[in-house]
Amino acid sequence: MSLHDLVELARRYGVNPQWAPDGRGSVSLKEKNTLRIISDGVSLADCTEELFVALDRRKVAAIVRGELPEEPLAREREAWSLLLEARRAGQQQVPPAEALLHEAARYAFAAYTHPPLVNGICCAVEGEAAAARLFDGAVTWVPQASIGVEAARALARGIAGRRSDSGGEDEPVLAALVRNNGLLIAADSVEQLRKVERWVIETVRGAVGRLPDLGPVAYDVQAAELIALQISRRAEQWDRSGVRYRTALLTNRELARFVRSAGAFTPLAEPLCIHHVVPLGHRIPFLSLNDDMIAAGRAIAEEIERYGEEAGWVPPALAVAGLGVFVTGRNRREMDVTAAMLLDAIQIAVYAQDFGGAAALPQEQIDLCLRWAGSEN
Repeated sequence: MSLHDLVELARRYGVNPQWAPDGRGSVSLKEKNTLRIISDGVSLADCTEELFVALDRRKVAAIVRGELPEEPLAREREAWSLLLEARRAGQQQVPPAEALLHEAARYAFAAYTHPPLVNGICCAVEGEAAAARLFDGAVTWVPQASIGVEAARALARGIAGRRSDSGGEDEPVLAALVRNNGLLIAADSVEQLRKVERWVIETVRGAVGRLPDLGPVAYDVQAAELIALQISRRAEQWDRSGVRYRTALLTNRELARFVRSAGAFTPLAEPLCIHHVVPLGHRIPFLSLNDDMIAAGRAIAEEIERYGEEAGWVPPALAVAGLGVFVTGRNRREMDVTAAMLLDAIQIAVYAQDFGGAAALPQEQIDLCLRWAGSEN
């Protein structure tokens, strides 16, 4: 098996939102002292051999083992700086933060994906207990809702514990569930990876009561158009930069159930996964509006103002009772990413119902993600 086989696997993941919403995820190959991993920001669907970045494995492993600042953002910044220094000579592409997880996995091939079915466990109140029960202890649970150094350290501890339990022997493959984030599979061949992925999916699918219903639903088209116009206008008024905003309604049968009331919307009100935070924001506001469009405009303006004070930008998603969620952005790409993450969250929330209900990403991780995104911008 070679890098070519891994590229083919990555592309298969990348075009399927049931594995990689918006193409998000990462794959890697270890060759002696070199870790080759898909570059940061590259969709798995667009993966090619030229888009991998080569890292010195000894330097990457040293980041996980080494001393880093206690403060979370300072710790991640330092780890990121060291990760850039771990690039092999001549490498210009940027490695993803989850390179630390890939190195901790140790096996030759690794794939880190975000299947909503599996995240129904990772993002569930009873996720850890459900993982232990369903997989009979054969899957490692990573309790740190992170893709950075703390998650890598937790994974390394989990692997060490399993090795100790087995008398010092390595298991032939690794499957790990990262809380509020995703599925990491590692093995010494792509064929083994695919075998494990089928086992994981079939096991979880057998435990869920129903599949999400994302079919179309009837709604008041005129009301939706008027509200979308109000949101765009109010967003532009708040922004004051002259940038034009576009707004569109996202709704389906499943989402219609969630927007019956503010209480029903609770599972979607805050990010469930790390990759949801920036596209969906730190929360999705919920409004109950009536037929009075003047009053609706005021309510929308007040909510955008309140959200702007909290976050510093316009809410990318705004839920309205009885209709669905309005997606707002400055361009089509922004809106498409927000919609993809919202559809992902809807599915996760439905699957999580079988495991004690959805558990939002811890607030400290939401704050860290937003601070990191702010520092990059």
